[in-house]
Amino acid sequence: MKNSFEKFFRLQYIMMAISFAFGIISIWRKDYHFLLILSCYALAFSFIFEGIGYYVRNQPTILFNHLIRAILLIVLATYLFIKI
Repeated sequence: MKNSFEKFFRLQYIMMAISFAFGIISIWRKDYHFLLILSCYALAFSFIFEGIGYYVRNQPTILFNHLIRAILLIVLATYLFIKI
């Protein structure tokens, strides 16, 4: 039987792969700025899913660390996207 936290870590890996793919495409095609912000958002969701996985494993302090990282990444990426 699989543990309940494994689905969150699987979602984390999926979001990291999506972030990587969007990042590579946005670097390769320089006019796709929206993919760059989607890459940052996918990375932020990856942090959130990893934090939830640790929360399910009864490690709530790691959840709060990852939530703070995700919020800062979303705010910074949005600010930079608006400035571009």
